Amino acid sequence: MEPKEQKVDGRHQRLERSKLAVLQAVNDIVRETGEAPTADTLSKRSGVSRRSIFRLFGSKSGLLKAAAEFMYDELVERFPFPDLGDLAPSDRIARFVDHIGSIYEYMAPFARVSRKAQEDEELIQRERMRIQALYQSEVRGAFASFGRVATAAPILRDSAQLLLSWNAWDFLRNERKHSVEHSKQVLAQTILALLQQHGLVEK
Repeated sequence: MEPKEQKVDGRHQRLERSKLAVLQAVNDIVRETGEAPTADTLSKRSGVSRRSIFRLFGSKSGLLKAAAEFMYDELVERFPFPDLGDLAPSDRIARFVDHIGSIYEYMAPFARVSRKAQEDEELIQRERMRIQALYQSEVRGAFASFGRVATAAPILRDSAQLLLSWNAWDFLRNERKHSVEHSKQVLAQTILALLQQHGLVEK
């Protein structure tokens, strides 16, 4: 007869495997279809019954929150902060924007599914803020001039934050229908021009 502790541990491991299978299925379906998965589709893809899915996550909102956490963990592993080294300011900005744009592009299907479903977009906003906080110290170290933006005039700070925001990226990609590369070029060149105008980067 198995000890009680082993039975508990085995059950916990099965639950965790089921959770992971469901979250991976959410991730894959959203990326493949651009739509939130139905319960039946999610159950079929993950191999976890509908009843078990709701028992694991409690509600659709609970599933969405867990999926956002899963996305964040995968994002951190997939997109480590780039080594900007001794690059010229324009090259640093271009590589940094390339990095941020890739992150936003990775997040985009989830943000748009959330919007279509009329879910609380605060969830996506919170994940974006977590990402920014994660890279904050690296950004300060890589961009001495960016550090001075924090003490510059409010309009400059707001302008820089706007250009690096999810909304700016979504406007270029979703509203203007620009390609990923063109969107990155627009942001990099605009940020460079802004910093040059205020004397934070040499022309």
